Amino acid sequence: MQNNVAIITGASQGIGRQTALAFAEAGYDTVVVATNQTYLQELKEEIKRLYQKECLVCCGDFSDM
Repeated sequence: MQNNVAIITGASQGIGRQTALAFAEAGYDTVVVATNQTYLQELKEEIKRLYQKECLVCCGDFSDM
């Protein structure tokens, strides 16, 4: 797959984190969103190390939208 990007909210832990890793493994670049900057940064480093895919970190909360 080329030029595919997955946006995952709640990506810092649990199902969201596993979903981000699964998309990266499948060849997607990812945009990961959650409120915990530290966990997101760790996820970004893991995605780059394991799958050599791009990962953009966005720290925020969509619950009020």
